[in-house]
Amino acid sequence: MPTTVRIVWSELRSLFVSPIAWVLLVVFILHSSALYIDRLDRYAVSEFTSGNESRALTWAIFAHSRYGVFTLLLPYLLLYVPLLTMGVFSRDIQSGAMKLIMSSPVRLASVVFGKFMSVVLYFALFGLVLIVLLLGTGILVENVDYAHILAAIFGIFLLICAYAAVGLF
Repeated sequence: MPTTVRIVWSELRSLFVSPIAWVLLVVFILHSSALYIDRLDRYAVSEFTSGNESRALTWAIFAHSRYGVFTLLLPYLLLYVPLLTMGVFSRDIQSGAMKLIMSSPVRLASVVFGKFMSVVLYFALFGLVLIVLLLGTGILVENVDYAHILAAIFGIFLLICAYAAVGLF
């Protein structure tokens, strides 16, 4: 287990040294924030013009089947996740470090699990960005369904983990 932890931390360090991780994180922050502000603005305009209050505000902003923030964000995860995962093993193969890893007394399962966990920890930052949107909603909206949004964020995180597993495979 200590070997796997060392692999996780070294891989995380190498992820954050590369500019693609930082660019990907900034693009995700900008993209999710723009979607959130757009949905909040559209909802505020529609409520102002109609004059009645909706009881399903959380659903209207986040999970609407066609225009919700999470619904609009899901297809882009198919772009974000492979951009990061396809370089994890290829970077080691290209630099020749894979030969050293395979000749060391480290099991292959530890290497794969360590690299997967480092990618999962990186994508946990995406979940933190979405939790910041939840906190912003809690400030701006009176009755927020926190359980609904947290369950959706956890589902998105699990989907990202599945995409990462396929990307590493």
